[in-house]
Amino acid sequence: LVATKLTTEYTFEPLFMTNRYSCEITPWLGTSYEWATPSKLVVKTRSGVKWSDGKPFSAKDVAFTFNLFKKAPALDTNGLWSKLASVTADSDEQVTFTFKAPSVPTLNQIVDVAIVPEHIWSKEADPTKFTNPEAVGTGPFKVKSQNSQQLVLERNPQYWQADKVKIRELFFKKATGSAEVDKLRLARGEYDW
Repeated sequence: LVATKLTTEYTFEPLFMTNRYSCEITPWLGTSYEWATPSKLVVKTRSGVKWSDGKPFSAKDVAFTFNLFKKAPALDTNGLWSKLASVTADSDEQVTFTFKAPSVPTLNQIVDVAIVPEHIWSKEADPTKFTNPEAVGTGPFKVKSQNSQQLVLERNPQYWQADKVKIRELFFKKATGSAEVDKLRLARGEYDW
């Protein structure tokens, strides 16, 4: 159950958040970006961010994530390495993306990638088969418990915006398979949404 979109959405974060209506880009794990040339993108990363296991996040994790796609092409679902020439961490707070040709429109794909921790994923011989059972991420929640019927996420006290997270736990129960039963549970207050 850990390797579901639910876990990913609440435990992993991208470099920037993009408003799909206004196209406005909001800093997230990345604080700023600059096109040094039409084929070289430099991203500054946020300092003080920690993974949910307490280890520090850095630009090295960003470079690792993108280089993981090169190592395991099955993970490169957007085909980024058809455009990328290299991704390097210049320091703990700066990563440089070099493209084979001018690639300014690729920014939208780059900013959406969920960043994973190098200290966890680098140990995996085949990252395409890794289920990431602890789901160590930088996001607002982490896995508390799971079984075939329910996933419980709890607030991540290491989260860099922890003061903004007002919910302690999220419960996701397996659907019963019957819309009528689920509607009744919603009406009785067993479900929030």
